[in-house]
Amino acid sequence: DREILAAQRERLLVRYRDEEARLTGPFSDAWDGGGPAEHARLLAELKDGLATLAYLKTVIDDLGAVLDGDQETHVAHRRH
Repeated sequence: DREILAAQRERLLVRYRDEEARLTGPFSDAWDGGGPAEHARLLAELKDGLATLAYLKTVIDDLGAVLDGDQETHVAHRRH
């Protein structure tokens, strides 16, 4: 189970980095080169991208807490 959660966390980290790169790379270039109509479309896309990043960060942090908590519990249990 721990291995499955760790693998899921890694996949989400990849998605997070990909979305972050998209927003800071191609998205920024499109914004810089776009006019008002393009900015309106891109603004909606930016909101979606930021919401995706927030969601992914929450899930990644939660998985990290579970995985770190499992490790601490396991270590504490082994000391007894």
